[in-house]
Amino acid sequence: SDETDGSETVLNLGVYLSLLDRVIRKYKDPLQFTIKDEEYCSVLRLVATKRCLKKETTEECYERLMKDSEEFEKIYHERKVLSDVLTHKYFWGTRQQLLCGKVIADWIDTDRNTAIDPIFGALLCPCGGRVGPGDAGWMHSVFFDDRGFMAYHSAVHDAFGYLITYHGKGPGYDYMKKSKLGRFNPLSGQYDGISFWRNYLKMKVMPDDLVRSTFVMIFGGINSDGIMLL
Repeated sequence: SDETDGSETVLNLGVYLSLLDRVIRKYKDPLQFTIKDEEYCSVLRLVATKRCLKKETTEECYERLMKDSEEFEKIYHERKVLSDVLTHKYFWGTRQQLLCGKVIADWIDTDRNTAIDPIFGALLCPCGGRVGPGDAGWMHSVFFDDRGFMAYHSAVHDAFGYLITYHGKGPGYDYMKKSKLGRFNPLSGQYDGISFWRNYLKMKVMPDDLVRSTFVMIFGGINSDGIMLL
């Protein structure tokens, strides 16, 4: 489960990402942020020790993340606002946060051959994936179901809501394209999205694969009942 008190001082990915967020946030003017910041580079090296792909060395991972950082810096400058503050520190680096970050990373620049690492999606939208609005407290504690339908819906709903609001990309909050409330309304797509994930999980398949392939989901690969059409 993602829900812990966060009091342990274990040097894990979450700790390193929170440090990276702190480095980025010290630039009160987003346009002044630079990935050439020595502190940024040092913390990113720590992140690289936790983000190595299969058969990838730590140094190779660092080089990949630095390349992705160039794209992140460009996106961050274009957005021109600081990321939302995440007060629930334990949420950094969790599977739930990175699920949301993955959707953002996939959609933020569709012209790239490969998406940027999900950590950059999480840095753009730190609170993404939490059940409820923004850095929700009690709602997340009560309704978050780890790998259940609320978790998947919250990750995808937050990601597409963020993308349409700040970058004008993606289907918006109404990612199932069935609501009458519109793409920009946070209340849009709630019932349809939750119903979709509830039905999909009943099929006992791996929903992570679906989250990794959000283009398939949005562009007709799956119908409203959660049935694969490919």
